[in-house]
Amino acid sequence: MELVLITSVINTSQYTKPFSYTPTRSTFSTEERFEQTQESITSVRKYIPNSFIVLIECSDISEEYEEYLKTHCDIYYNLNKHQEIVDAVGGIYKGYGEAAMHIGFLKYVFPNIFASKREIKRFWKLSGRYYFSEFTDLSKFDENKICFKIEREGVYNTRLFNFPIQYMNIYVDLIKKTYYETEFNDYTPSIEELFFKYLEPENIKIIDITGVRGFEAVSFYKRCID
Repeated sequence: MELVLITSVINTSQYTKPFSYTPTRSTFSTEERFEQTQESITSVRKYIPNSFIVLIECSDISEEYEEYLKTHCDIYYNLNKHQEIVDAVGGIYKGYGEAAMHIGFLKYVFPNIFASKREIKRFWKLSGRYYFSEFTDLSKFDENKICFKIEREGVYNTRLFNFPIQYMNIYVDLIKKTYYETEFNDYTPSIEELFFKYLEPENIKIIDITGVRGFEAVSFYKRCID
């Protein structure tokens, strides 16, 4: 089984603070973000055989949207009931919010998956609204290595990455370190910088092309081609 975590914030309108690096949280409406998330789910089913999708949401969305996510994902969990995570996601530091959502997954969802004794081969994380494309080639991802694409010097791309299940303890430690280091009031490093800082190079395989596509939220024109 391929465990795929999709992190999602469909309704950004409930969060009014600007990010530290831009006043724009999203140029897309709730409806548009939901449609993009649908594409994320559809692409996982198409390109990752034997996928087990966990979608972690952190916003108020309609019952109609929630019903769709429950039906099309293996597990749907909304963190919106946990105020400390809502506060982190709604804060000015995007990395802190992202790390908080990973903490929510590890605290409220993963223990039940682990207890079910499912045979998990790899753990994948895909950022919501992004999707696999015709350029996706799973053979590039080493089954025995943690796989990342480099965004730029000293920074990993975190729209898509994966961990072999035997390295899941490294992922857990990584998220804990990232969560605590991003909780600052002056400057907080990005989650992409911290992943690069804490992961040991010998455990990593660098992927040149992930095949992931989508639009960055802060601009209609910032199309992601990874």
